[in-house]
Amino acid sequence: MARYRRSDKEKDAIPRFLSEFFTEPASAKVSPGEREALHAVYAFVESKFGSAKYVLGLAVDFCLLAQQISSIDKRLAGGDPNLTKAELFQRYPRMTEDAGRPLNTLTLEFGGLRFGIRQIDNLVLSLFQSLGRTSYPSSAPYTTGQWAKYADDLLAPSFRLSTSARRRLCEDLIDLGLQRITENRFYATRIERERLFERLVKDYPRGARGENAGMVFQGIAYGFFRADSPHLSLVTDKVRTGSKRQKRFGDVDGYYGLHLELSIEVKDLAIDASNVEKELSAFCLESRNSGIKGIAFVRTCDEHASNYLQNSGVVTMTQASVLDVVQLWDWQKQDIAVHGLMHYLAHIEENPEAVKRFLTFVREIEPTHDSGPVRNLVSASGDRIALIAFFPKWRVTHGCFFTITGGATRE
Repeated sequence: MARYRRSDKEKDAIPRFLSEFFTEPASAKVSPGEREALHAVYAFVESKFGSAKYVLGLAVDFCLLAQQISSIDKRLAGGDPNLTKAELFQRYPRMTEDAGRPLNTLTLEFGGLRFGIRQIDNLVLSLFQSLGRTSYPSSAPYTTGQWAKYADDLLAPSFRLSTSARRRLCEDLIDLGLQRITENRFYATRIERERLFERLVKDYPRGARGENAGMVFQGIAYGFFRADSPHLSLVTDKVRTGSKRQKRFGDVDGYYGLHLELSIEVKDLAIDASNVEKELSAFCLESRNSGIKGIAFVRTCDEHASNYLQNSGVVTMTQASVLDVVQLWDWQKQDIAVHGLMHYLAHIEENPEAVKRFLTFVREIEPTHDSGPVRNLVSASGDRIALIAFFPKWRVTHGCFFTITGGATRE
């Protein structure tokens, strides 16, 4: 039997699974006579595996069934190489019906208790699927209904083995299945990736020298809707540029073709009864009169202010409600929002200091994150980054070089 090299996950999962049936360790000794019988069962399963994978499951089912019964019938613990199939069914009568309905699966009775392979087969299926073998047969009714075909070659030999031999056979058969069934490596990532946008919303400092107040929060709003509404074309400008002079409705407007679909007014403030009218009454009036879907994107909002905005037909989004939405996004969608925020700082605000601070924050959390073309501009001598790459329309004098080392930034 070719030995299979288990992964760390398999080394943990298989003994844990078998410990539900066996108390003996996998290293328990097997007699030479039993080793020959064990090899015969293994060879039979291997010969059938190419055309009938379910036979492997049945062989494991039979071993575990015998092991369950051995907990109350100690004769099965030591092994009985002379046990015949007829004696097996005489000692452990087969149940042929349940509540008047015929039983196609194998269920045995002993000591007033019933022991069947149907539930065992479901457990074996779960083991293989949990280890990425998603093509393992998931047809318990069919599999367990075929038991009679293999009573001579698999069932009776499983009951003849001792506990230590059955444990060894189960280990070997499971390894055979893992070796022959290709692991599905495509349905989940093996690399845990940071969800940067959540961290940016919660933890990124939104005030720094050289950055206008509200700039980062407006960038967060831009990034959020860039990811949440990719079908819309977003129009915005710098935070100190009045939306009216730019013939915009709000701070960020979302268009579908010629039509304005939604407008976002951004306030990095705690909105309450004392300031809601001052900060948002004009936006509420225009939203109500125009029929445009208005969204107040604010830091926090108390009940009074929320009712005021709702009565004006304006939807309130707070930092907390944004995080509630973002936590439902997959990694790629939240990464679109990260790049949207970066785009806003670099190409709309055109603020290299803000971009430098943003990249430093991102690098400290996720050093391998693909933050645009910057990664391709790291010099061989260190992490020297040319910010001019972000601003192709600027003159060279507007660019700057800076170095990030161990979280510190040097110009």
